[in-house]
Amino acid sequence: PCIGPATYEVSHSFRDPFILQDMKNARFFIPAERPGHLMFDLRAYCARRLLLAGVPQISGVERDTWAEEAEFFSFRRSTHRAEPDYGRQVSAVMIRK
Repeated sequence: PCIGPATYEVSHSFRDPFILQDMKNARFFIPAERPGHLMFDLRAYCARRLLLAGVPQISGVERDTWAEEAEFFSFRRSTHRAEPDYGRQVSAVMIRK
């Protein structure tokens, strides 16, 4: 799980390196309600990068770590709230052959 596209708000300058990498990356950004910001689809971007790297099958969960507070830790959510500690999270990626 990762932060979802409906909750991952970024600045326009955040997008620039992605566009320089590949103009097709523009599809992972849509306008946000807040002026000067965009919503970023991290999950879809990572899936595309894995496909381009030759990973033929990708699976994941359609869960949002920011929105599902009772289920998931979110560093971003914690820092936005200026909480004194932000917890820890571990993720794993496995390649089966």
